[in-house]
Amino acid sequence: MSAKSDFRRKAILALAIFLSSSIGTAQSLSQATPLKAYTASIRMESWDERGEPASALAATVNLSVRADGSTSKETYWDRSPGKGSIQEIVDTAALKVLTVDHSIRAYTTSPISRASAARRRANPPSCEQMYGNCSPGESILGYETQIAEIAPGGPGGVMPSAVMKVWVAPALGWARLKEEHYRAGSLVSRQTVTNVREGPPNPALFHVPAEYRLLDPADLMAETANDRGEKISPQMLEQTRQRMKARGEKIERERKP
Repeated sequence: MSAKSDFRRKAILALAIFLSSSIGTAQSLSQATPLKAYTASIRMESWDERGEPASALAATVNLSVRADGSTSKETYWDRSPGKGSIQEIVDTAALKVLTVDHSIRAYTTSPISRASAARRRANPPSCEQMYGNCSPGESILGYETQIAEIAPGGPGGVMPSAVMKVWVAPALGWARLKEEHYRAGSLVSRQTVTNVREGPPNPALFHVPAEYRLLDPADLMAETANDRGEKISPQMLEQTRQRMKARGEKIERERKP
């Protein structure tokens, strides 16, 4: 498989994961959601095994965080110039996630658990409580940071050579201002916050236009991929449909008294 086709496959997979998960890559920059409201712009970059930029996985993200822990993120993929954003809205009051494709004017919805919403609204823990060992980092956009290094695979895990470094800002409720992923010692992706504005975000960012179509998650995934000249296999669509159904049923059971 050529490097180009391999990264196209990864791009499609990234799109599938984005649409089938309640927490996307950029939104994870607000992990341990702060009680302080703000908006931020984030740049996502990736590199292949030769160190060349992987434009298929590059994007710009606009992230908005409310004081109740709700978030809105709008992702503009470099590989789809001229297309509208793919937006994810996490509403902690309504206990739901809305995924919106503004190009095709459609959206889907899925539930989140009360426990997940409560974690987003809770007072954020310390860096050590979240990541273990932390050390002082450089100032980013005027915010002091702490650095944590995480090995997602762990010793003997599925990715034992993978390492993630995060720069978190105490003044923003430990929001991640920078995140780097390494594989076998080489940098493969980076997410960097390029600007921050403190204060309540625009309320309109947390609502879907009334004229947009409501679709099943798998159908939205298929239409989104087709609109961008990509294809997703029927097997992946069915797996997404079954996974989202099972997840929704589990959360509904948890919500019952």
